[in-house]
Amino acid sequence: MGLLGQSWLLHPAHSSPTPGETPTIRQEFARALRGAGIDVVFDQWDLKPGQDTNVFMEQAVGDPSITHVLMLLDAKYVQKANLRHGGVGIETQLISPAVYGDPRQTRYVPLLFNTGDGWAGLPHYLKSRLYFDFGTDAAWETNWPALVRHLHSVESARPPLGAVPLELFQDTAQVRHVSPKAERVIPTDLPAPYGLIYDRLHQVLKWHTLDSLRAASLLAPFGFSLGVLASPSQTVAHLDEAALTFITDYFQVSRDFLLGRSREPGLCAGHWYKHPQELCQRIADLHIGDQLGTVFFIALPQSPALGDQRKKRFFPALMEPDLDLFVLLTQRRQPGEHEFYTYEVWEAGRWNYEKCRLDLKAIALFCQRLNLKRNVVFFMGGSLPDDRFKAVTRGTRHVAEFVEEGFVGLSPRWHPDDYVSDAPHLAKEIGEMPRVVECYEWYGLEGIIEAVLARSN
Repeated sequence: MGLLGQSWLLHPAHSSPTPGETPTIRQEFARALRGAGIDVVFDQWDLKPGQDTNVFMEQAVGDPSITHVLMLLDAKYVQKANLRHGGVGIETQLISPAVYGDPRQTRYVPLLFNTGDGWAGLPHYLKSRLYFDFGTDAAWETNWPALVRHLHSVESARPPLGAVPLELFQDTAQVRHVSPKAERVIPTDLPAPYGLIYDRLHQVLKWHTLDSLRAASLLAPFGFSLGVLASPSQTVAHLDEAALTFITDYFQVSRDFLLGRSREPGLCAGHWYKHPQELCQRIADLHIGDQLGTVFFIALPQSPALGDQRKKRFFPALMEPDLDLFVLLTQRRQPGEHEFYTYEVWEAGRWNYEKCRLDLKAIALFCQRLNLKRNVVFFMGGSLPDDRFKAVTRGTRHVAEFVEEGFVGLSPRWHPDDYVSDAPHLAKEIGEMPRVVECYEWYGLEGIIEAVLARSN
């Protein structure tokens, strides 16, 4: 099968094309090349009736303005090329000396089509040559852009050269070139071996469902690549202050945990005991930036917030004053095409429902009223078992270990808006609503909503 290109050449077909199939493929391929800015010499367009086909081939192959010869190959063409039969045999005699004579040539490029059951491989004189496979739809998607780049002489960009992995030389005194960045960026207070820091970083990435490819994309501004993430020493070499600050803030993970100084990964954002404006302002900022996934009110199972007032009487051991409720903000993240969530734990271990329920209800009322103005805030209640709840509030476990895709994957779930609802069939503890509204107004939370509306208009 053949095709011919001029500035780029695709040689003319003399291979008895399959009726109704090959001419269509050849024509569509030639049109596609023209559409990609590639000038094509094609026998069906350039060979006139009465002209000598062999002379046409000889002139095209010898024309210095022809930069590439693309050979469209199917099983029948390969058979004729090996037997030197017919027009294909003449093409082979014209082309093979140039192929054999210059192993580094890039002018003659095989293209594989229709590689079905009768496929016998490339012609003998092309056996060791790299080729482009167009035998399947998937191959087309991958190899068409690569072919166009080749014809336009556009080379793929090389990734930057990284530092030599230091672990290769742990048993010798030999250390080759190491990027100056390694000296500049490794904090002087790093106590842990490279391997531990490397493991901790990958542990954090795994909690957030990020594989190395997606993590490399996320951390690319700090010089990370797949190669860097595969090497403990290079990973540490790229953990400068900017990268460490980004990772700890982005994933809400303890710096000491990441650097191997502590076993406790958890962070608690904010400090708003009796001052919920800070949390409501954070909700508003994420809300305006369309990053906010969910506002979760997380409680122990059968806590007072879940409507079981018997807990205090029958389970006094679980009624620790600092372990009743915390607020969890989830954020949608989408580096590239991959979506995942990060999590902020607010005020964990600092207050409980009995002492701070008015503050908590004021925050729920804020979310409810913000939804009435600009309905994108999703807030709900969830619960964690006692051991996990305490682990999160004390920072010994990271909350990302227990949640999935932005949702607490454990039941029962409950509805914080029921505690600020004026609907009789939904409302819980409705008698406290006047005090909740008073608390809401005292903190000026309505002003935050007005600012949100002003910024979004």
